[in-house]
Amino acid sequence: MLMVQSVVGALARKTPEAAPSELVCALNTVLYDNIRHRLRNKEHVTFTLLRYDPGGKLTFAGAHEEICVWRKASGKVELVETPGTWLGAMRDVRKHTVDTELQLADGDIVLLYTDGVTEARAASGEQFGLERLTALLENSGDLPIEALIERIYDAVACHARELDDDVTLLAFRYLESA
Repeated sequence: MLMVQSVVGALARKTPEAAPSELVCALNTVLYDNIRHRLRNKEHVTFTLLRYDPGGKLTFAGAHEEICVWRKASGKVELVETPGTWLGAMRDVRKHTVDTELQLADGDIVLLYTDGVTEARAASGEQFGLERLTALLENSGDLPIEALIERIYDAVACHARELDDDVTLLAFRYLESA
C-alpha cells in the first residue's frame, strides 16, 4: 500500500491534468516491475483512482469495489461498476483501463469501501454484504457524513464476530456551490 500511495502521489503531482486511466497504467508499470521482479511475488492490487471536478463530475479508472452513490433526489443507492483489471498482475493494462464519468447532483453521497466491509462475517458465516451496506446508506443518507460513517462502521462491527480484514470507508456529499 505504501508503494501505491507513493507512486500515485508522485504521478499526480508530476502530471496533475493527466486522465485517471493514464495514471493507473503508469502505476501498474511500477507495481508490475516491483512485485514481479524486485519482490519476486505474484500478488496484485485492486485500485480505482478518482478525479473530482468542482462541477460534480467524477472521472475514474481502475478496478475495485462498486462505488455506492446515494441519490438525494430518489433516496436510492446507485451501484457504479469500476471497469478495469487488477494492477501488478500483467505488464500492460492499457486495453483494460478506461476512464468512466459519473455526474453528481446536489446532496448526492459517494461511498467508497474496502472488501473488509462487505466480507465481514457473523458467527454464522454470513457476510455483511453489499445489500446490507446499500440499505444502510439508503436509510442514513440524510445524516451528516461523520455520523453516516460511524453508523456503517458500528453496523459492520456488530455484525462481525471479529474484523479480520481492513474496514475502510470514505464518503463525501456533493454540494453545489451557491
